[in-house]
Amino acid sequence: QKPGIALAKMLLANRKPRAALRRLDHALSNINHADLDPNAWMPLKAAAWDARLHAAQCAVMCAGYDASKKEPAQRHWSRQHLPRALERITLALRPAPNDQRLQGLLSR
Repeated sequence: QKPGIALAKMLLANRKPRAALRRLDHALSNINHADLDPNAWMPLKAAAWDARLHAAQCAVMCAGYDASKKEPAQRHWSRQHLPRALERITLALRPAPNDQRLQGLLSR
């Protein structure tokens, strides 16, 4: 999963959050919550946490753009992706409840 997550981070750095989110969605679907097993390999847990954090960040960025450009009735993308982003933030908060990046995403 590391190459896909690394590519997503590069896309995010180049201001392409939707493309990054697609890569992160793919990586997280491959992980399939296996990192939540208490006996999971620690690098897998770290990769999944990183992917969730960045996927949530991408979704919040895209939703902000969506909100700035469209009327409330036309914000289909946000309604579809933000619930999953909130779920990912919640999962990422379990091992790191005081992480400022996650807290910042929740405050937006």
